[in-house]
Amino acid sequence: MMKTERTGRWLAAAALALVVTMAAAVLWLGPGRSRGYTGSAANPSVASPSLGGAVRLGPAAQRAAGPTLAFAGPDGTATDLAAFHGRAVLVNLWATWCAPCVAEMPALDALAAKLDGPDFQVVTVSLDRGGSETARSWLAKNGLTHLPAYSADPAKYTDAMLPHSLLIDPQGRVAWDGLGGRPWNTAAVQTTVAALAAEAKR
Repeated sequence: MMKTERTGRWLAAAALALVVTMAAAVLWLGPGRSRGYTGSAANPSVASPSLGGAVRLGPAAQRAAGPTLAFAGPDGTATDLAAFHGRAVLVNLWATWCAPCVAEMPALDALAAKLDGPDFQVVTVSLDRGGSETARSWLAKNGLTHLPAYSADPAKYTDAMLPHSLLIDPQGRVAWDGLGGRPWNTAAVQTTVAALAAEAKR
């Protein structure tokens, strides 16, 4: 009888401790936040911060027209995806509060360092509430010098899952579309991107 009472008291104490811990976590994180993020999440993000998954170009004859994406250039001037017509573009929607986004930024920086030029450009568009200044500050702090701070109003991308990347061919069509981080600094992926950039010369 005494053993049963002790077990009951232990279970009640354990349950109370669990409730207190969960309440403290909610108060510390706040609604809609995740540990490790650098700011409040205005958009959802994919779960995994790991870099993986293949990047395969779709056949040219089957590519759909690219989306209409409007954003601000590093100097704050309004621009859009159409401004890059004639060269291949990797558009990456990201934010500093998004863990899988920041995990792939060094790989994107390495890709830009190797392949950016007249036939190809990496365009990383920040959806941070602080705009291009937030992105610029974060990129500089982390030594990522090959990614200009493009930005867009997150209120216009409320349904965006981050990170979201699109490879756009020189004709403005979607050659590849994917969610989550990718190993952009690997030879296999860079060969794929280089093949798309080569289409600008045809």
